[in-house]
Amino acid sequence: NGKTKVTSSGTNCALANFASVNINNVDFTTPDGAFYNTSNKVLHDNNANIVKTCVIQLKNYLIRIMDEDLTSANYKTVCAKYPGMSFNPAYSMLTLKNVNISKSTMGSAIWVQKPSTIVLEGINKISSNRFRPIEFAANSTIEGTGTLYVTSTADPDGASIGAHAMCTSNNATLTIKDCHIIADASAASKARGVAAYDKGT
Repeated sequence: NGKTKVTSSGTNCALANFASVNINNVDFTTPDGAFYNTSNKVLHDNNANIVKTCVIQLKNYLIRIMDEDLTSANYKTVCAKYPGMSFNPAYSMLTLKNVNISKSTMGSAIWVQKPSTIVLEGINKISSNRFRPIEFAANSTIEGTGTLYVTSTADPDGASIGAHAMCTSNNATLTIKDCHIIADASAASKARGVAAYDKGT
């Protein structure tokens, strides 16, 4: 959980002239999206500018799966608990391939808190009997060739706090492209299949 800050002087690069740079269980957090270019052996930001100062530390990717935040240290381990799930941190892309998740405690099964993409392959099923199964608190996209069944069967107390099958919050916009989604909250009183909070769409 420590933090390493690397700063260069003048026009030099923070990390340069290494054959490769391997960072384990941590990521570049400043600037976000920085990467080491092995062709010209310098550290770039995502606009291809040379980085003079970088911070390397444990990074929270702001996607929560079944109460576990995906981080640079654990995202592979967390995804491995759900066969068919994978995550690409470079693009904040969560892939679901025939994934089946059912949650019986408070909190969403999948909670997205930064702009992200969920890619669907095969038949996927996400459900909860206590809360909304999927929530997007940042502009995001669901796409792919697969199908997603997202189901809320929350009891009336759970439904009273918005146990919709899938919802947006925090002024977020959800874009759905190409894929097939069946969002069902018919068993949850006062809930809807898809809903928006805090001016979300």
